[in-house]
Formats: sequence, structure tokens, C-alpha cells
Amino acid sequence: MTESAREDGRILEDTIRADRRRRSSVASALVVSIGIVTLAAGAALLWFSSWRQPLIEGEAAAAAGDWTRALDRYQAAEARFNEMPLAQRVFPGMYRATRANQLAAQYRLGALDAVLEKADGIPATASSHFWAASALFAKGKQEANPEARLGWLGRATDEFKAALEIEPDNWDVIYNYELSKRLFEELRKKPKTPPKQLLELLRPQPKEGNKPVKRVG
Repeated sequence: MTESAREDGRILEDTIRADRRRRSSVASALVVSIGIVTLAAGAALLWFSSWRQPLIEGEAAAAAGDWTRALDRYQAAEARFNEMPLAQRVFPGMYRATRANQLAAQYRLGALDAVLEKADGIPATASSHFWAASALFAKGKQEANPEARLGWLGRATDEFKAALEIEPDNWDVIYNYELSKRLFEELRKKPKTPPKQLLELLRPQPKEGNKPVKRVG
């Protein structure tokens, strides 16, 4: 083999070794990068799990029927979102849930005015309309003054209708809308019906002239 050929061989071997070192370096860098990303993702997951803990605790309290604690936890969850506006955009569904769940908790605690105030202070959703309507309906059932009672039930019907326009396939909304609408219409005919007898207006009334026939013999 000539000196030139041997030199070419050495150059080729050096090139191959350099290429192997470069590939090994790239592979090592890739492994390190994947490790860093994995650690970062794990840390982010742990942080997110801790950050959303108030919402988890609120759901657990609600499932147990402890609405006072549920409301406290939902309010704490909303406070965290308010401290981090970016999270409101990243997790919009979760953010809406923290507020809608507060309305549900306030309603079950009988804080009807708080429901209306909260619903009025947040962006309108099907849930905010639904719980506002439920609170208005409850206030109407409690109201002794015929004119004021009719006003509460009329507003409740409008709120249920607004919820239905957003979620037309929600059967809970459909049922409550039809119920409040019918009660409102019947109450307009008999405005002086006592509060305890309101729901009796929804019972089918016998038609005039359809009296039972007496049997003879």
C-alpha cells in the first residue's frame, strides 16, 4: 500500500471515529434533554395537583353534603385563579366550575341573595342562569305578597329560559323552565293563592261540566 493510500485510510478512520463521537454526544444530549423535560413535567404535574387541591376538597365536601366546607373550598379555588389570570385562560372549564359550584353550594345553604349577587357578578353561563333562576323560584315560593311573588316567578322563568338558550338539551333546565313557566301562568290567573298551595296550581284541574255520572239502581 502506498503512503498516500495509508494516509487516506487514516483520514477515513479519523472521520468515522469523529462521527461516532458526534453521534454519541448528540445521543447523550438528547437523553439529558428528555430527562430534564420528564423531571419538569413531573414537577409541573405535582404543582398542578397541589394547586387544584381546594377544588378537589370542595368536590369531596359537596359529595358528603357538607355545603359549608364545599363553599369555603370553592371560594379558595377561585381565589387561586384570580391570583393567576393565565390559569383562567389555560383552564377555563375548571375556572367556570369553581364559580358555578359556589352558586350550587350557596343555594343549598339557603343563601338565596348570595346566589343572585354572585350570579350577577360573573360572566353569564348556563349554570349561572340556572342557579339564579332556582334562587328566584325559591324566593317566589316564600313570598306572601301576590304581586312580589309573581315578579320573582316571572324573573325565574326568564332566567331558566336564558339557561335553556345556552344548553337546549339540558333536561334539568328544560324541566325547571317548563315548571316555572306553567306556575307563573297559573298564578297570574289566581294571584292570591297562599304560598303553601302554590304547587297545587300545577295539578290537573277537572273541566267544568265533566261531573261524574250517578249510577241508578
